[in-house]
Amino acid sequence: MKTSTSFLVVICLVAGLAAAAGCGKSTTKLQDTPETLARLETCNKTLTEAERRIAALETSAEAESLGAGGDVVVRVEGGDFVITAGQGARGGAGPQLDDATLAANSKIFMDFVSKSRTAIQRCYEQALKRNVALGNSSVKLSLAANFSPAGVVKKLTVKPTVDSGFDSCLSGVAGKWKLPVAVAGSTYQANLELRPN
Repeated sequence: MKTSTSFLVVICLVAGLAAAAGCGKSTTKLQDTPETLARLETCNKTLTEAERRIAALETSAEAESLGAGGDVVVRVEGGDFVITAGQGARGGAGPQLDDATLAANSKIFMDFVSKSRTAIQRCYEQALKRNVALGNSSVKLSLAANFSPAGVVKKLTVKPTVDSGFDSCLSGVAGKWKLPVAVAGSTYQANLELRPN
């Protein structure tokens, strides 16, 4: 009996120690303080502003490279058109450009982009299926179309690059765009965001 009592005491002692060890572990739940949340919000706002500035600088650099040699670059910002003339675009050796024609062409270009939205989205969906590295995320694009004197798209630039298949598909979409009044060497830019369906 003494052995079984000793054994029972040892089992109770081990069970008690195990229970005490389990009670000593507490789960700590971390909560954000109002100060931490305010700092996070400030960081997110700063990041958003920095991304906007970077996009504007990239667009500006692209406009400068596209607008070299007398081209005119028309960038759509919100509802406003920003016209940048390359050397010789206004007066001098380059063509005389009419602001009203550029504004009308800008509206036509935005209509092209708007009416082609479904086809552009389809190009993006195909890129997502081909390239798993893109993830399932949205993308903000800067689209620049350089038109020839005949009014057709001569060069299409997309920043950031999605993939070569997307660029090819988008070039096919833009190949249907034709300005009724051609202005030699004009580039029109627009920003758009694509989201997976």
